[in-house]
Formats: sequence, structure tokens, C-alpha cells
Amino acid sequence: MPRTATVFSGFLLLLIGCILFIGVSVSPALTATDPVPLNQRLDTLRSALEQTDKELEADGRTDADLSRLRQSVEDARVDILAIIDELTPRAAALNAQLEQLGAKPEQGAQPESENIASERADKSAALAELNAGVKLAETLMVQANQISTRISDLRRTAFARSLFARSSSLWNPSLWRMAGEALPGDLYVMNRAFGNWGADLLRRFQEGGLGYVVAAAVVGVLLHWLRLRVLPRLTWRDPDITEPSRLEKVLKALGITLARSVPMAGANLVLYLALQSENLLGGRIAPVISWFLFGIVFLVFMRALSDALFAPDLTAWRLFEVDDETARHLSSVTNLGTIVILTGTVAQAVVAAIGAGLPLVVLTDGVWALTVAGLMVWALRGLKRPEPSDTDDFGPYVSPEADYQGIVVAISWLAVLAIVLAVTIGYIAFASFIVGQIVWILSVLGLYFLLRVFVEELVEKLPGRHSRASLFLQTNIGLRRRAVEQLSVITAGILKIVLLGVVVLLIIAPWGMETNDLYTSFHAVRVGFSIGEISISPIDIMTAALTFAVMMAVTHALQRWLENKYLPTTGFDAGIRNSIRTAVGYVGFFLAVALASTQLGLSLSRISLVAGALSVGVGFGLQSVVNNFVSGLILLWERPIRVGDWVVVGSDQGYVRRINVRATEIETFDRASVIVPNSNLVSGVVKNWLHSGRTGRITISVGVAYDSDEDEVRRVMTDCAKAHPSVMKHPEPVAFLMEFTDTKMRFDMLCFIGNIQESLTVTSQLNLAVLKQLRALGYVPPRPLAPETWHVGGAAPAVTPVGAPKLPPESPDAS
Repeated sequence: MPRTATVFSGFLLLLIGCILFIGVSVSPALTATDPVPLNQRLDTLRSALEQTDKELEADGRTDADLSRLRQSVEDARVDILAIIDELTPRAAALNAQLEQLGAKPEQGAQPESENIASERADKSAALAELNAGVKLAETLMVQANQISTRISDLRRTAFARSLFARSSSLWNPSLWRMAGEALPGDLYVMNRAFGNWGADLLRRFQEGGLGYVVAAAVVGVLLHWLRLRVLPRLTWRDPDITEPSRLEKVLKALGITLARSVPMAGANLVLYLALQSENLLGGRIAPVISWFLFGIVFLVFMRALSDALFAPDLTAWRLFEVDDETARHLSSVTNLGTIVILTGTVAQAVVAAIGAGLPLVVLTDGVWALTVAGLMVWALRGLKRPEPSDTDDFGPYVSPEADYQGIVVAISWLAVLAIVLAVTIGYIAFASFIVGQIVWILSVLGLYFLLRVFVEELVEKLPGRHSRASLFLQTNIGLRRRAVEQLSVITAGILKIVLLGVVVLLIIAPWGMETNDLYTSFHAVRVGFSIGEISISPIDIMTAALTFAVMMAVTHALQRWLENKYLPTTGFDAGIRNSIRTAVGYVGFFLAVALASTQLGLSLSRISLVAGALSVGVGFGLQSVVNNFVSGLILLWERPIRVGDWVVVGSDQGYVRRINVRATEIETFDRASVIVPNSNLVSGVVKNWLHSGRTGRITISVGVAYDSDEDEVRRVMTDCAKAHPSVMKHPEPVAFLMEFTDTKMRFDMLCFIGNIQESLTVTSQLNLAVLKQLRALGYVPPRPLAPETWHVGGAAPAVTPVGAPKLPPESPDAS
């Protein structure tokens, strides 16, 4: 051990010495470099932007050229932002120093010292120079943004032009005739290109070259051996296990997807790099080989993903809730579809590589798109709608979860119809684009579903109350059980949001758009009309509606997540949870309105003008609505009543179930819902049994004959109360002689219980106990007088007065 420590210490000292030597060697060079002046940096950026603007005027620009120009503009923007971030703090510091120096003395005032005047002049000149630099940099930033927007418009216009370019219909006989006439020449070019590449490959192999290719082949063989022999043992799903957990299912599914796809991707990547190193990817053959290698990886990935999700021969291990027949059908469609997609993409690459004529290109794309549409029809016709389960009630079947299968099927049939219609009227490029999008979206959504289930099971449900992960975090890190649950729910929510964002970016990536182009539209269709200074177009209206819908959907999803996932782990009562949920709904609604208004070009000042114009109408026609809305906010903030409270409003009483924007819903003990306006609860009289706690007082009344011992009766009543477990010891129960009637003396006992919701049960039990004790002592209450003698002496007697109020069926008193 000492020898090891000595060697380690020597190595550490040597490493520190090397770092110091490099630092000393490099620092003179760094200090010797003079910083570039500010004016020169700004002039360089201005020249670069002007050069980019000139290149945009040139003809024959490709998408690659536009991407290169866009990247140069982004680099210029980064430099401009760095200059602004550098100059702004310096200008603020000089401005603060000038404020400390004060203003220049007025004429006739006492002169200041020359040092202060000189210091003020120097700092004023420096501040003017910095402000000029900031303004110039901000001007360049505006120019860069304009050029970037122009490039984005050009790219979208080119994309739309190529996407909606019209050619001959697939059913046009002249298209097939022209493709057939040009086919011999295209085959000759293809044979020559592949023949030359094959001859070059054979010659170099005979000369003893291709070392990288041979090494790549060895690596590929090892990876395939690992894929076929070793990894299946780790991802084997035991058919004898009939009830695996969902976590075990998703872990095996992820293992199958990665174990089959990653080795194939690694082998093809190594082979591609080896061919590139041997200069065997030049000329026309490179795109074909690239697409072929990528298509093989995609084929293996899709088959692995299909087997992982559907498990056609293992029902217990299936993640998708479908029957065996549907699972086998979808697996067969995936296996055949991957072959069709691979064949079509390689054929398109070959046609593009040999520079085939337009008829053959159109024919290849159209046949490929139509074949994929046929596969989709086969897949859709083989799907089965889930049959509703039998229920005991006589009402219609209501699915417990949202059913998205009908929406997906409808969209798929529309896509098939769009493909067939596009190839019929001559929009072959558009049909091919739809096919590519369908294939890409299905693969991305399948992987997203797998990862989402993995996050739910591993991050959200694994740290449960009695799991090993939860116990480990509690014992080793010191987290409480509730904190562990909150952390797992929040982490899972963040990961789901990240996954969803990545999926959105992956889905829109083939559209040729960038992240800052998500909320822009095609320039050619942005037409509309203007009202004053407000420009309105159909695209803006659709964007505003979509923005509002998305924001409201996100708000509702956040409310459901808070209500069902996060807030139950906080320990807050039902009232606070309802207030948080409702407040989130208000904030989300206002944000949705604000974002939708900005999409329509309505600024806050214009919205305030509209609100001012509507204020008169609100004051007269919507006074009650606004009153109830404000009262609802007061209820949520002051919380005089909360969700779950037992309240009495007028002749109605029950539990508060929901506090909405306009009214509060109270469920009576008869399970009827009473909708009370919020203004009535704020300005009216409301009796809340649970406002300050669950402690309450009950009264036990009993009547005995006049020959009974009053002290003994009081003792019996108080002893029965003290013996009951629900009666509080402090304050102690106390009994009083309350009334004399013609036939009896009435005694009332007052006692407190810990939960007023148990008042009916406790009252009944105490009445029975007191009655049993009085009967044992012979103090049986007398029978009431005959009806004709009830009013002798004034009031009608009551043998056993009414006890506690009625309680809801779900309380313990219901039993």
C-alpha cells in the first residue's frame, strides 16, 4: 500500500507539473495577442452580413447553400450578442459613475475642480462611444434577423415548390411508355456505374489492399455474433411467466430493441467508415450504399420494435393491449412493410444516382407510394375494434379511458385517400412525402411509447412506498417518504415533457424546418386583410386557435397531473389542492388568451382598449357574473369554506365538492347536488361545521319521572359519556335539569366529540347506554299523555328530543 501511494503521489505531481508548464508556455502567447478593436469587429460583422445578403440575390441556390448561409448568419448573431453583452455592463457602470460625479455646474455657480471636470469629460466620451457601439450592434442584430427571416422564407418556398410540383399521373400510359423507352439507357448507366465500382473493389482486393474493409468485416462479424448469440440470452422472455410486471415487460422490450438494432447499426457504421477511408464511396455509388446500409438498420430496428411492442407469440409480455390475432397481423404488416420500404428507398437512391430521366423517377416514386398505401389498407382492414365488456347496469357502455384508435384509423384512411388521389392527379412528390412522413412518424411514436412506459414504470412507480429504491433514498440520503414520492413524480413529469419535445422535433425534422421556424407559415399563403393597424389572415386565425387549444390542453393536463399525481403526495388537504388546481386553470386560461392574441397581432395596449370598451357592458349586463367570479377568487384565497367542508346554507346542508368560477357545488346527504352562486357564500350566512376543526358538541336529552333521583340521573348520563371512546375528556361531559313538564323532568347532557361527523352514531350509542342504565335503576321514562291532554299546561311534551343532524351515507355513521 505505501508503494502504491508513493507511485500515485508521484504521478499526481508529474501531472500538476505538466499542467503548470503548459499554462506558463501558453500564457505569454495569450497575453501577447492584442484584442481586436470594437470598430473593426463591427465592420467585419457588417461586411459578412452584406456578403450574405448579396449571395441571396444569386440564382441557382440549393437548400445546402441556404443552410450554409443560415449558419453564417447564426454565427454573426452570436458574435453580435457577445458584443452587446460585453458593452452593456460597461455602459451601465460608466453611467453609474457619472451619476456619482453629478451634473456640470451651471453658469455662475461655484466652479468645480479640474480633476472632476476632466474625469467627467473622459467618462462622458467613453460612455458615448459605448452607447454608439451598442446601437450599431443592435442595428446589425436587426439586419441579421431580417436576413435570417428571408432565408427561412426562401427555404420554405423552395420546399413547397418541390413538394407540390405536378407531373404526369401514375395512370397515364404515356408516362409508362416514356419510362420504358428510357429504361435501356438508364440500365446501361447503372451497370456501368456498379460495374466500375465492383471492378475497382476487386482490383484493390487482389493487390492486397482494403485493410480497413477487412477489419470492418471482422468487427461486423463479432457484432453479429454478439447480436445472435449473447444478447438474446439477456433479453429472453420466459413463456412460462404468465403475469410479469409492466416494468419487466418494458425492460425486456427495450432490451430487445437495443440488442437487435445497436449491433447492426455499429457494424454498418464501421463498414461505411471503412469504405470511406478506402475512397470507395466516390462518384454516384455513395448515396446508394449509404441508403442501403441505413435501410438495413431501419429494417432491423422496426422489426425489433414490432416484436418488442406486440410480442405476437407471448401474450403475457405484450405492452399493447391487443388480442393475439391483431398482434400477429400488425407484426406481419411490419415485417413486409420494412422490406417494401427498404426496396423503395434503395430504388429511389439508384434512380437518383444514375441520373435517370423524369419519367422513371416519377414512376418509381409513384409505385412505391401506392405500394405503401396498399400495405396501409391491409393493416387497417385487419384491425379489430375492442368489444365492450359486459356491465351490470342498464345504461350504455362507457369506456374508462379515452379511445384514440378511432381517431388514428380515421387519419390513416385519410392518408391513404390522399396518397391515391395525389398519384392520380400527378402530385407524385407529395404522395412520396406523405409515405415518408407516415413511416417516420410511426417509428418515432413507437419508440416514444416504449420510452414513456419505461419512464413511468422506472422513475414514477418504482420509488413506491415499500420499494427498495424508496427505502434506499430514505435511509442513505435522508429523504422522507413523501419527498421521495414527490421527487419521483416531478422527475417523471419533466422526463415526459422532454421526451414529448424531442418527439415533436423529430417529427417536424423532415419538413426542412428549424426550431425557430415552428410558428411561422408559408410566405405564399400569408394573405388576408387589415382592419386599421391589425392584420388578419386565415393562417393567423388558425395559428391563434391552435395556440389557444394547445395551451388549454397543456393546462388541463397539468391540472390532472397536479390533482392525480403530485398534490396527493404533498399532504395538503382537499381544499388547498382544489385551490391550487383552480388557480392553475385561471393562469393557464389567461396565458392561452394572451398567446392567442399575440398570434393575431393584438398587443396588450389594444387588448386594454377592447377591455375598456367592454367595461360598460360588463358593468351592466355581466355584473352578476363578475360578482360571482370575484367571489370565487375570494373563496379560494381566504378559504372560509373548503372542498370537503360540511356547510349549511339556508335549508340545505352537505359537503362542498367543487368550487368553480361561477358557483360552488354542494352535495347533500341525499346525494343531490346544490349549485350555490359564489356571491351568496361570500355575502350570505354560511354555517361551516369543519371550518376550525372537527371537534363539535352534541346534546343528549332524556325525560324521567318526578320520583327519580335527579343526582343519580345526572351521574348515569355523565358516566355513560365518559365511558364512550369518542367523547373528549376535556371539557368533561356535564348534565343539566332543563325543563319540568306535566309528566316528566327533562335532563340535557352536553359533551364534546373529536369528530363531529360521528355525531349521529355517538348520539345513538349514548342514548342506548343511558336508557339501559335508567331501566336498570327503575327510572323508566313515563308514557306520554293521551293526545287530548297534550296541551294541558301549555306545550306538547317530548319524550326523546331529536338528536344530531343527518350525515352523509359515506361517513361511518351510515352503517
